[in-house]
Amino acid sequence: MASAGPGLNVIGLVSGGKDSFFALLHCQANGHRVVALANLHPDPAESHDLDLDLDLDLDLDLDSDSDSFMYQTVGHQVVPLYAAATGLPLYRHAIVGRPGQTARDYRGPRLSRRGPQGPRRGCSDSDVAAVAAVARDAASHAAAAALDSASGLPGPASAGGCGGLDGSAGGCPGPASSPAAAEDAEEDETESMVPLLRTVLAAHPEADALCAGAILSTYQRTRVESVATRLGLTPLAYLWQYPVLGHLLADMAAAALDARIVKVASGGLTEDHLWTNVAADAGAERVRRAMQPFGPGGPAEGAVLGEGGEFETLVLDGPATLFRKRLVVEERDRVVVREAGGAAWLRLVHARLEEQPEGHRDRPLSLPIPDLLDPRFAHVLAVLEAEPRHLADEGTTPVASPDARATRRQTNVPPLGPLHDSDDTHLLHWAILPGQAAPSSARTIQGETASVVRQIRARLDAFSLPPNAILATTILLRRMSDFPAVNAMYGTLFCPGRPNPPARVTVSVGNRLPAHAAIAVHLTVHRALALADDDDDDNDHVERLRIGLHVQSRSYWAPANIGPYSQAITVPLRSLFPALSFSSSSTTSSHDSSLVAIAGQIPLVPATMNLPVSAEDEADDDAGLPLALALSLQHLWRVGAAVGVRWWASAVAYFPQQRQPQHATRTARLAAQAWREAHLWPAAAAATEGGGGEDDDPGPDVWDRTFNPLYRTYGTGGDGGSGALPDWDVVRHDGGGDAVLLPPPVFAAEVAALPRGAPAEWHAHWGFAHVGPGRVRAVRTAVGLGGRGRRAGARVWHTIVEVEVGGDDADGAEEGPRNRAFVHTVVAVEAAAAAVPAGQQEDGPAGGPDALARRALGLLCGRRDGDGDGDGDGDGDGEAARTVRPVVRYVNVDLDAGTGGEQDAEEETLLVVPCLSLWDGEGSRLASVSVYQSLFG
Repeated sequence: MASAGPGLNVIGLVSGGKDSFFALLHCQANGHRVVALANLHPDPAESHDLDLDLDLDLDLDLDSDSDSFMYQTVGHQVVPLYAAATGLPLYRHAIVGRPGQTARDYRGPRLSRRGPQGPRRGCSDSDVAAVAAVARDAASHAAAAALDSASGLPGPASAGGCGGLDGSAGGCPGPASSPAAAEDAEEDETESMVPLLRTVLAAHPEADALCAGAILSTYQRTRVESVATRLGLTPLAYLWQYPVLGHLLADMAAAALDARIVKVASGGLTEDHLWTNVAADAGAERVRRAMQPFGPGGPAEGAVLGEGGEFETLVLDGPATLFRKRLVVEERDRVVVREAGGAAWLRLVHARLEEQPEGHRDRPLSLPIPDLLDPRFAHVLAVLEAEPRHLADEGTTPVASPDARATRRQTNVPPLGPLHDSDDTHLLHWAILPGQAAPSSARTIQGETASVVRQIRARLDAFSLPPNAILATTILLRRMSDFPAVNAMYGTLFCPGRPNPPARVTVSVGNRLPAHAAIAVHLTVHRALALADDDDDDNDHVERLRIGLHVQSRSYWAPANIGPYSQAITVPLRSLFPALSFSSSSTTSSHDSSLVAIAGQIPLVPATMNLPVSAEDEADDDAGLPLALALSLQHLWRVGAAVGVRWWASAVAYFPQQRQPQHATRTARLAAQAWREAHLWPAAAAATEGGGGEDDDPGPDVWDRTFNPLYRTYGTGGDGGSGALPDWDVVRHDGGGDAVLLPPPVFAAEVAALPRGAPAEWHAHWGFAHVGPGRVRAVRTAVGLGGRGRRAGARVWHTIVEVEVGGDDADGAEEGPRNRAFVHTVVAVEAAAAAVPAGQQEDGPAGGPDALARRALGLLCGRRDGDGDGDGDGDGDGEAARTVRPVVRYVNVDLDAGTGGEQDAEEETLLVVPCLSLWDGEGSRLASVSVYQSLFG
């Protein structure tokens, strides 16, 4: 369904385990060519005598296993046989150093933690130089090869055997490629990949990708991605968040992989499980049964896959596309070595290769490929494709509840307490336009972006904040063709190698930007992320409070983010309240109710990073629209589920300028229908009841089990960030009114263009993660503003999230638990209402959406008249004008005359998104949509 494009030339990072080889099979299935294998093994290594003229026997006599968070080392003595088994050249290098950086996300080598402005407020010259040096090496494989040769690094192993890393027929590895590289490697074992891959690149300059077998381990994936991107290689991780995780072992069995357990390190597995073939149905079921007591209601899939270090495997055989010969280890050559804590592993004293049986090459490969859409979004697609005429009607479709646990229209919300001033929050909003000093003829997009970047840096410095205090950005462009230049300059904001840049949304709004500007940037910044100077602390405080998801590898899961932006950034909701003693030194746990910023999602096919090609008649320019909407919405869902989102605040679906007005109408209604169907998919109810399916608990990875106190005693496993979405149990039901299911509000906005020429982009304003049952209230009200024959007007939505903070107020006045609230408010003004003269409005306050928001939020304070400031006028003017400010406003530039459709150069907090058309979730045309964020209590 997608144009695959030219294949990549892949280096396979192999450990001998099942995941790395199975990932290589998926590389081949996606049209890529495996050109070499690369392996890291413990240091010091033993010499092996390998006589290719005899029986391909390999004598092994080591009696210890080197534990590593990053690399599998058990069975590493067998790895040299893979060269002859696969017919691929094999390169090896010793693991030098230790797990120097124990944070989940890897920051890269030798990055200084002190910038020129003070602690962490920027990147030092040495930071930039360190990464630039690696980039220069990647750009010139010949230069890297010369360095490696000078330091004694070897050539490849031949297809018939494994050459030693000193160039001999089975010797020990040489030293690191340079003293600096050796110093880096001593800092962290991750950097051992760099000299290894430089060697491979010197021999295979055509190589342009690196494949690893990470499934759930962020610790492993981020380290491989760090090295790969520094060396100019495309990272591939086709098993990452495998969409059908529970079928992964069965898929390995279908592909004829033979993967034996060679180490067990879990209370559920014993030495009796050693040498079990987990890639066979019987072996996989045996592991599941053994792990049954150690998962909540069943074994966590991550544990069954060995992702938490429960077991390690050695691949003996596989399909003919990868294996020409098979490895054989006789029973007498397998010796059990027992270690403390019930761990055990196999010392293999003899191994050999043997020819494949006759007909092996003729067997067709059976490699199950995950469907592009999972069941929820396959259902969404089917609905969109089946009902295009119905969706084009003027009416709206009643939405039925899939079960009795419907959200209800809220009429009696208990008072939330005082409304905080807009300055009384740690969440800042900055809207930035380029300076106007240069004449228009001299302005370039590079110069304008540089101006914006300088202003951002100046504001960060004024608050003593590092760049990673930015949680999310929205970039508006006059021309989408400027995006590459903007991206390059925007990336200079962030220190090279620093993990988890902000989430980001980018759209083009054409000529609706101010005349002097080709770019506008809006930033959401967390001002509690100012840091103390603790250069010796490897786990940065900011990285404990601000948790990111930045996947740069291609997979079947969701599109890779290869630019300077993350899929998601998460912070605890209680960290937004300045009155609370919650600092950047606090540690975030998976039980903290959290606010999640998520990047905009366009419908790229994750495995290829290309837009899908519709099977329909290409003359119909919107034939592929249902797939584009369903696929990009699935990306939003998967990213949200991965970080524990249980409920959305609201969302907008952007779509590019349409040739005909009726196309815009159809697109808007399809987007609204997709949003409803994704929320009301019947399987959501079963998932909330603990049914499993796509929401199965993946279990903790090795980093969590070592450093996260929640997982140090592995039993319950935690939620792993993939619970039900939406989780209807988090919505409080106070009774009253008719039961009606209310998904969060959704809007559709027609803009000039989207990245990559995409037909749709989904943007969730916020996700709420790890919220407990009954902690969310969904409130919807309508305000009539008059009109002939119907009550045209506005609608107001509140998403109220209770934040339990306990007795930890900074002033010490609180002794018992006290709840506060984060309120996300959306005000949508209908198109007809914008045309109603102020004197003819029958009710509701004058002053547009801001006055409506002040009145609605005043009601939440407990004032029946909605008088948020208490001055008796009922409209919340006066002091409340400072309390309630929008952070983003979408404006239909052809309809709205009251709020303005252009970014104001004097406005420092509000982002205005000018739209060619604007629609609500019921197919009604809108004049404006304004978004507000408030704190109560």
